Parts: sequence; structure tokens; C-alpha cells
Amino acid sequence: MTGIIKNNFRVEKAKAFVDSLLRTTPAAEKVYLFFGKDTAWTDEEAPDAPDDSLATEITLRNSIIGMKNVPSTNVAFVIPRIDWTTGTVYDEYSTSEDELYESEFYVLTEDYNVYKCIDNNGGAASIVKPTGTGISTVTTGDGYIWKFMYNLSSTMIVNFLTEVSLPVPYSGQRTSFQLAVEAAATYSAGQPLGGHGKSAIHELGADGVMVSQKFINSEGDILPVDGTYRQVGIIMNPRQISDGELATDSVYLVNHSDSDLDELTGYVIYFENREVISRSPSQSENIQFVINF
Repeated sequence: MTGIIKNNFRVEKAKAFVDSLLRTTPAAEKVYLFFGKDTAWTDEEAPDAPDDSLATEITLRNSIIGMKNVPSTNVAFVIPRIDWTTGTVYDEYSTSEDELYESEFYVLTEDYNVYKCIDNNGGAASIVKPTGTGISTVTTGDGYIWKFMYNLSSTMIVNFLTEVSLPVPYSGQRTSFQLAVEAAATYSAGQPLGGHGKSAIHELGADGVMVSQKFINSEGDILPVDGTYRQVGIIMNPRQISDGELATDSVYLVNHSDSDLDELTGYVIYFENREVISRSPSQSENIQFVINF
């Protein structure tokens, strides 16, 4: 007997995480990005590989220095970035393609528009950049047929677009152009459920979520600015020492006599071991990473 985990399941797991930060009833989950570990690695240029043991987690928790709340606006679905480049043969979207999400069937143009390739003219090279933000497919002069999926707002570009990651707008991040494409989508044979453009996160296989947060200097004299750290991660629903209630402050100093954050509460859902990062009074660190579900 053989089986397979569907990519849509991974997308749904990512969606459940994002939705838990957006909901109002019940109250949204409280998610914090933390940094820690001021002691050196055995080899500072080759950090230890992380593992999922309880002993490692306890050591991790006891090494946390500070954490900051991550609002839902600092979270976005992401997929691998594929820039449109003339002379490239792009793959066609196909409901029967077994390794569709490992192929190059969508592109980002210099206009910050994202298109899905519906027809690649028999495997020809793409030499005409797709343009337009309408609800109909676009046929370019090289015989390619493209479907406009969405465009990126300036906020999405600044906060989530990197050299390797392409954000996929969801919920309030979507522009009016994307909403129009979704509303006009209708299903027919050979198309994704709901029709082309109905759900960009599902059609493009967005099972990665980028989390981004900036630590600005001492965050109001709460965090130290004269040390180093080597670990970053995400913890969900930690609790306060004083009353046992869920953490509500924006920033916490951790593992310190002045701390009101119980580092042994909440759920660590992700962490990374990194090369040493030094803090200074005039420095801000923008920490980003992608959680793949």
C-alpha cells in the first residue's frame, strides 16, 4: 500500500497558522519572535545543527534573551521567486503534473505582477513579457498564454519580497486587481478547483510562511544592546510570571531577574541556529525567516 501527503494539505496547515493570527473569535494566537544564546558555538562559523529533542528545547528556552510580538501584518505566504527572463522556457500549469510545484510555471515581472503560464506554445522560449492586470488570459506575441494572478503592493514588496522568496498576498494583503480575478474565476475541466485565479495560495503551492520582525535598538530600554546572540525563533502563547496569563506586552526581556515572561511556557514552533550577531545601541536588526509546512 502506498500513499502521499497532498501539497494542498501543507498549504492548509500554513493557512491555519496564518488564520490563527488573523481571527478575532476566539482571540488570535499570541506569537513572539525571540533571539537568544549569548554563548559561542564550538565553531562560530559553523553553528550546531538544530534537533527536535526536548533537551535541546529546554536549553534553547533557557538561552532566550528577548522577544517581540509579531503582528499578523508581519506574516505572509511565500513561494520561490521566479523572475520573468526573456529566452526562458517556462512550464505550463497542469492539473496532471506530478511535480508541478517544483517546476517554473509562474513568473514575477519587473512591474511586480505575477502570472501563471497556461500555455508555453509547445515548449518555446518566452521572449515577450506578459503585461496587464485584467481578469482574462493574456496571449503574448511569442505564443504564450498567461493568467494574471496578482500584483504586489509597496508594503508587500518592502516587507516580504527577497532575492529568493516571493510573497503571495492573502486576506487584507490583496489588491483590488487580485480580488477582481478571484471574483471572476469559474471552474472548467483542466483547471484548478474554483478556476484559474480563485486561490493564489493553493494554485501556486504556497506552503511557506515568512515571519518578519525588527528589533530597534533597546526597544525602549527593555533589551540589552551590548551582547551577542546566535538563535532566533518563534514561540506561541507564552505566559507571564506575575499572573500566569498569556503574554500581552509588545516586548519582553527574558531569563533575567526583571523579566515577567516565563520562558518555559508556550510552544516553540520554529527556531534557527545562526552565526553570531552582535547588538549595539544604534543598531536595528530585521529578522526574517520562512517556516515551511
